[in-house]
Amino acid sequence: MRDFLSRHRRELILAVGMLLFLAAGLVVSATRSPGEPEQRQPLAPRGQSGHSEQSEKAVQAEQTEQKSAAKQAADGQLVLYITGAVPRPGVYKLGSGARVYNLAEAAGGLLPGASPAVNMAAVLQDGDHVHIPSRSEAKSVIAPVSTPAPTAPAGRSGGTAKTAKPEPEKTGLIDVNTASAEALVSVNGIGPSLAGRIIEYRTLHGPFNSVDELRKVKGIGAKTLEAIRGRLTVGR
Repeated sequence: MRDFLSRHRRELILAVGMLLFLAAGLVVSATRSPGEPEQRQPLAPRGQSGHSEQSEKAVQAEQTEQKSAAKQAADGQLVLYITGAVPRPGVYKLGSGARVYNLAEAAGGLLPGASPAVNMAAVLQDGDHVHIPSRSEAKSVIAPVSTPAPTAPAGRSGGTAKTAKPEPEKTGLIDVNTASAEALVSVNGIGPSLAGRIIEYRTLHGPFNSVDELRKVKGIGAKTLEAIRGRLTVGR
């Protein structure tokens, strides 16, 4: 017996150790409350991970845009619109404190026919629209229809009868080659945008040879031309 134990001592020790390990495991399992669920890390639903990433990117993009707008406001950047006698009319962004001449330079400078009456040193505000008129536009020519002078009422004598100044939009023809934007807008059927395009066209291409040439201006079709023809003329 002693000889057997001596020869198999190591194997017996390993067997006893394994039995003790298994017994310990059974004790731990027995002490756990019955029905107690195992705690597992919840898994995100399929597709939720991608949606979260997209939401994160959208939030980051919005924050970036807000920071950019805040920086632009802090820098005092102005959004300005220029039309008229400049090579490249349109919308431009300039720094705070910009003046009319800065905007004109951004649009390519003044055309040779630009009127010098514009105050190029005026300070601009955000959203301003600057129109540079041509020399001919600055001298709007209106041909009034002659009206007889009113006579003095019966029974009164003496004194000078006053002749009322005719209103151009009611009594006169407007020369499309020299009229200002205000004069053009007085014609029923011509709004501020269309008036600006008429002035821009004649500034870039020269004066109109006839009222019919207004068809070349964007936004003036056959119906519009017929509606405004009776109020317009072309100076020679």
